[in-house]
Amino acid sequence: MPDFKDVSAVVTDIEGTTSSISFVHDVLFPYAAEHLPAYVRAHAREPAVAEQLQALLERNSTLESLELLFIDCGSRDEFHLHHGARMFVRELERRGIRHEYEEFDD
Repeated sequence: MPDFKDVSAVVTDIEGTTSSISFVHDVLFPYAAEHLPAYVRAHAREPAVAEQLQALLERNSTLESLELLFIDCGSRDEFHLHHGARMFVRELERRGIRHEYEEFDD
């Protein structure tokens, strides 16, 4: 595996211009899902990361105050929104936030 210690940013186009959509779905999304938690823990005190974590906490209280949060999407959305929706729903469940989720076959 290449040494990425000097890399400060990686830019990908998830629409398939610079890499195939299947690569994004099959490689990049799982990589991010696996490595992001450890990265956030390791860098939580850095200003850029801390700012985003604080924003999540503020949004969490807003989400908890909702009487109903309903999320639905197609299982083959052309913009792959279902992947983000699934991740969002897992986080809602982890935080114990009430919600309804429906994924339909389109």
